[in-house]
Amino acid sequence: MSKSNQIIIAGRTACLFLSILLFSIIILSSGCSKQGEGQSNGGQVAPLGKQEVLESLADAYRNVSAKLPASPAGLTHKGKRAFIETVFKNAGYDYQTTLLYIAGEDFNPEIQYHKDLAELILLPQAGLDENDLNSIYSATEIKAVKILRVKMH
Repeated sequence: MSKSNQIIIAGRTACLFLSILLFSIIILSSGCSKQGEGQSNGGQVAPLGKQEVLESLADAYRNVSAKLPASPAGLTHKGKRAFIETVFKNAGYDYQTTLLYIAGEDFNPEIQYHKDLAELILLPQAGLDENDLNSIYSATEIKAVKILRVKMH
């Protein structure tokens, strides 16, 4: 591969990285960052066990993903948190309220709709060490995440 091709590839890679970084910063600075301790923005809970809820979240996921320069999997954990909050908001639900609700509700991982909602809610923490959960969650949210982790496994 010629040196000019290597420079072009490096430039494109840097541009993609900067686009993802800029998107994450914009999302985080637009009020989609971690809520205060035990504080919710009062949004609606996405109820467990309802196919139409999962369909509206799936539509929102596709729409928000389409606006990203790369896959949501390529975002940082904070970027994933902001992404999922945006997905919930676009579907008419509140991420934090739903997280806290289903952790205390009759969650049953044997029911596919329950499991699907929990997997979406837990997406930001995937691959994050338990000791680092405080980088994206409040103390109250960490308790809920730990409850869901146990129930899911």
